[in-house]
Amino acid sequence: MKELKCIMPSPLKDKFKKYGDTFELVTKNESNRMYCYRRTTPEGIMYFEVFRSNLYKDENGHTYEYYPRDSQFGVSAWCIRDGEHAQEKVQNYMQRKYE
Repeated sequence: MKELKCIMPSPLKDKFKKYGDTFELVTKNESNRMYCYRRTTPEGIMYFEVFRSNLYKDENGHTYEYYPRDSQFGVSAWCIRDGEHAQEKVQNYMQRKYE
């Protein structure tokens, strides 16, 4: 039986496409690894994703940050679609403290 390969997560980038949507870095808080990305659908619908980055160590021992898994949304990642209060919510999440 062939050995299964683990799919390594991609390091965070300032701009990328996934699921047909465009993701652009808006801000980051390096002290707590919190990030905010603007997500825009092909139809032009825009909202924000705020999350605490995950850490991954590659086969060379280099550590890098990557986007959260779907299962992390609601725990350490949030999707903000409320345009009226989006900025307030983003700022609240970006200031969270983690130990």
